[in-house]
Amino acid sequence: MESHKIDESKNILDELVILEKIKQKRTRNIQLMLLSDSEEIKKLHYYIFSSADDVDYYTPEDLSAEDLSLVYDMDIVINQKKDPQIREPILNLIQSHKLDLKFFEISDQKYLRQKDHLMAHNSGVHKLFEKEFMIEEYMMSIEMFLKSNFYTKRLLSLKENTERIINSSDLFENRIKELLEKRIYFSLIKYHYESDLPIESYNIQKIVREYDTIYYDSNKGIVHFLILNTTPTLGRRLIEDRMRHFSIYLEPITALSAFELVFEEE
Repeated sequence: MESHKIDESKNILDELVILEKIKQKRTRNIQLMLLSDSEEIKKLHYYIFSSADDVDYYTPEDLSAEDLSLVYDMDIVINQKKDPQIREPILNLIQSHKLDLKFFEISDQKYLRQKDHLMAHNSGVHKLFEKEFMIEEYMMSIEMFLKSNFYTKRLLSLKENTERIINSSDLFENRIKELLEKRIYFSLIKYHYESDLPIESYNIQKIVREYDTIYYDSNKGIVHFLILNTTPTLGRRLIEDRMRHFSIYLEPITALSAFELVFEEE
């Protein structure tokens, strides 16, 4: 009988702790946690969220059973790990305690079926994204739950990109500086072009979107692609897929993200 009372008291205390944490969530910054094994995904999220004034961003390497209590403090958990020993306990915790917590998941599949979305929703996932997701759509989905349009505002504050292809290194560098100052994510992908046929003979501006930029350094024979809201991995694949339609060959040199330009490049 005494043991039953102790257990009951402990349960009540646990519930009170949970309620107090929920109450505190209403008066503090948004708490966001990323669980990922991908360095590219980690760099993307750090670059975007670490500069947001109203978001506290966390990326634990591992989340053991003892660390699971950290989830109580979160407003959003983004999971890219495929470890069921991490995923299932978090989803069970959210459901059993009815936590006001959104659980997003990045799939390891390039293409998702409607059934995949239904199965994820049924298990408690609020939003499921393909492996190669578009960052604009991804961020808008997160902003809906954050109730903060901080990244959308950054994009809307950009100067209009009137030319997709520019021949001035100064203009190109100014574009990069603007993106870095506003903390807008991008990839800078370089290729070497060597041919008797002038690159102007190709309609290469159609390789990119209206808000991307191409700079061709004719002295060095280097084509620079500045691709907004796209990781280097996806950016290279998209560029090289489209180049095949133009019968143009470009030799890859480097592919860097905005994170690497800020935190890793000298």
